[in-house]
Parts: sequence; structure tokens; C-alpha cells
Amino acid sequence: MKKLLIGTAVVAAIAGGIGYANHSLMLDAKAELDKQLAMINSESGVKIDYQDVSVNVLEKSFLIEQIKLAAPDGSHFADVKSVKVIGYDPQKITDYAEFNLKELVISDSVKQQLPPGVADEFINSKINLLSSMKYDESNNHADFKNEIQSSGVAGFKFDLSLANVKELFDLSVKMNEQHRAQVVSGKEQTLEQQFQQQTQLMNVIQGVKPETVSFEIANLGKLELALTQLASAQQMELVQLQEMIKQQLSFSPAPQVLKEGLTTFIDNLGSLNISIAVPDNMSVADFQKPETLQKLASPEEMAKFFNLTVAAK
Repeated sequence: MKKLLIGTAVVAAIAGGIGYANHSLMLDAKAELDKQLAMINSESGVKIDYQDVSVNVLEKSFLIEQIKLAAPDGSHFADVKSVKVIGYDPQKITDYAEFNLKELVISDSVKQQLPPGVADEFINSKINLLSSMKYDESNNHADFKNEIQSSGVAGFKFDLSLANVKELFDLSVKMNEQHRAQVVSGKEQTLEQQFQQQTQLMNVIQGVKPETVSFEIANLGKLELALTQLASAQQMELVQLQEMIKQQLSFSPAPQVLKEGLTTFIDNLGSLNISIAVPDNMSVADFQKPETLQKLASPEEMAKFFNLTVAAK
């Protein structure tokens, strides 16, 4: 019994500590969130209000719920059920970060301003966004994954793998700190400061080494209906829209394997997956070298150089 009481007391103490940490972090998170939203409002005019914010200290995440977005003129243009952020730290790049937006819905007032019949399935659907990054500082490597879904209509994925990113990430943290300081002080960057910052950023990007890139589109059930609505808005049948797109594609300078994959997807409206793999240890700067440009002289040579693969159905 004594051991049980001691064990219960320890668990209670831990739970209480976590509860206090959650409360403390929630206050910090709310203050930081309000600063970020005020910054967005001052720069873009977009106003973002929310109903609640909560923090999970164990998961190192915070959740924002019931979000409303308003345009600079004050008109309401969208609602978001929730946004969950994992690994956010304005002072450093964490080894894992995630942004999960659930159920973005366009307001009725915005829908009424759009031409009738313009892909109503897209306009009336709920949009979900999931974006994540894994960063291995010891290997100087980062993987990015991005997924957007128009519920029941279509899904889009974009993945990217990069090496030699530490210098870029360190610079991004530094630029973020400078930007925050400028917003707090109310001072704007001079043209010279902007030019210096952009030059520094471009120089650092030259050293980044892309490894793999992939893009995917998937029919979630109502893509054909949405495109039928789009065709109808242009006084066309779906098959006419498909033939028009294929005809334009036939005259494009794209590699043949890409043309064939796109044609299959346009006909069947199932799924399309495009991926490339960059030659080993090749930086952004290497793409500008004459010997590289020679290898990219034609669409077919480009497809071979980047190991282009296309799968469609």
C-alpha cells in the first residue's frame, strides 16, 4: 500500500508538473502567436482571429482552433477548423517540424463573387494541408513533404530532398530575427539592406544540393465532376476540354515520357506521379556550368539527366 501511495504521488507530481508547463507554455505560445498574427496583419493587411490555442509540452506542439480570416477591407473570406504546429522555434531549425491545417472553407461572400459553375466541387470542398520537414544537422540534410487535399475531389503531393542546407537554414534564422526586430522597432529596411540580404541569400542557395523531387496528383472521387463543371463554365463538354489540353500538350517541348504520362492522366483522371533524381553531389551552382547546360540542351537529354520517371493511370 505504501509503495502504491508513493507511486501515485509521483505520478500526480509529474502530471502536475506537465500541467503547469502546459499552462506556462500556453501563455508563451499565445503571446508569440499574437505577435506573429500582428506582424502578418501589418505587412499584408490580412486579419486572423482565433477562438482558442492550446499547448502539448510532451509533443512540443501547439493547436489553434476556430480561425477566421479577413481581407484588408475587413471582409470575411475563409474559416479554418484548426492549425496544429509541431517543432516551431523562431530561434533555430528543429529536427522535425510540421504544419497541419484542417478544413479551410471559403466564405459564402467570396463564392458569390466567383463566376457561376467554376469548378463548384473545388470551391465548396474543405481544404486540408499537411507540410513537414525532417532535418538532420549532422548530415546537413533535409526532407520536405507537402500534401494538399480538396476533400473528396483531388489530392496533391510535393516532396523534396535537399543536402548541404545548414548554411541556408542558419541564414534563414538570422533573417527571421532581423525581420522581427525591424517590426518591433517600426523601421523598414533600406533598399541597400534589402539588396545585401537578397544577394547573401542567393549566394547561399547556390551551395544547396537538390537530391530528389516528386509530384503527385490523385483523384479522390470527384475530380471528373469538378472538371466537368469547369468545362461547362466555358461552354464545353469535358471530352472537349480534355482534347484541347492534349492538343496543347502535343506542341509543348516536354520530354516524350512526360507527354505520354500526362495524356494517360488526362484521359483516365486517375493518378499521376512525376519524380526526378538529381545526379549525386550536384549543387544549384552546378546547373549553371556550360558542361551541365550542354546535357540539358534537349527535352530528352534533360529527362535522362534527371532520371525522370512518370507513372499515370
